[in-house]
Amino acid sequence: MIMQDRFGLAALKSQLRETAGKLTGGALLICLLSGLLLALPYDPSKAFGSIFDLVLFHPAASFVRNLHYWSAQAFLIFLLFHVGDHLFQSTEQNI
Repeated sequence: MIMQDRFGLAALKSQLRETAGKLTGGALLICLLSGLLLALPYDPSKAFGSIFDLVLFHPAASFVRNLHYWSAQAFLIFLLFHVGDHLFQSTEQNI
């Protein structure tokens, strides 16, 4: 216990808990915005052709697609960490 206070590990754990929740929200926001950008030119009646045209005629579309994919993956990882931390600390009411 004295070692934790000397190195400030208790404060670091508290800060990591808050950071995980903020990173989860940030990743969700990026995922929603990039999904909106990808949904605008998308045509569900010709799904493959729509994606092919999007990537072929808009060079930044690959970046937006990758941003969407990786922000969704980050959202999932941070969400699992955040919920797991709340369950481990027995603070389910504060989620």
